[in-house]
Amino acid sequence: MPTLPLLPDDSRTLTDILPLRIARGTTRFVCVADIATISAEKNHSTVALVNGRRLRVRCPMSRWETLLPSAQFVRVHRQHIVNVGQLRAIERLTDDTSLLEVTGAAAPMRASYRYLPTLRARLAARQPPDAESPAR
Repeated sequence: MPTLPLLPDDSRTLTDILPLRIARGTTRFVCVADIATISAEKNHSTVALVNGRRLRVRCPMSRWETLLPSAQFVRVHRQHIVNVGQLRAIERLTDDTSLLEVTGAAAPMRASYRYLPTLRARLAARQPPDAESPAR
């Protein structure tokens, strides 16, 4: 299971390093910014890195939500957390679901309607303020 000192959520940054125990006796050190997605698989999680590599870790999604900086990572489905900085496209399928294209993900990921308002809010927070129009 990933171990990181429990810090207040807003004090964690993308430059933090997470030690991920991926097998007995094997630990990989991963920069938070290099995590593209996290997907639940029974009692494990698959961490997809931006370089396409995948790491299988025994860690529930609820724990990931406390480990990752909330400004950068958002849960988009009961099985998926994405790094909004790696989001490349959003395609609306129905009123209830959208497909997300994320750098490092093997395939598009489903985002459910329940989580879309949070995703939209995080994306809006990342948008630069509109430049004032020049005076005429």
